[in-house]
Amino acid sequence: MVQNHLFQLLALTAMEAPVRMNGEAVRDEKVKILSAIRPLTPHEVAACTVRGQYAAGGGEPGYRQEAGVAPDSQTETYSRCGWPSTTGGGRACPSCFARASGWPPRARRSSCSSAASR
Repeated sequence: MVQNHLFQLLALTAMEAPVRMNGEAVRDEKVKILSAIRPLTPHEVAACTVRGQYAAGGGEPGYRQEAGVAPDSQTETYSRCGWPSTTGGGRACPSCFARASGWPPRARRSSCSSAASR
């Protein structure tokens, strides 16, 4: 989920407008953003990311109670990441946040069994 969805959303929303609207120009702008993101330190990972699973509530099962899911599964269904970066234009971007959730469409979930959101 993180490698695909969050990085695509981050790149598309943070990039400069491309000089032309074609695949190559859009890709070039996305590469500029992704190249400006430095790897997080272990401390930043702990402070800037949240991962979790949806929990049981409102008569609906939690992720680990779903059919076919191991009761000790560590697979996240929610992820929020923040990255400090500097764009190619020199603008400081103190925090770029992206979120993704894999909650099932059949029910609206309102709780998450991870640490409190930061």
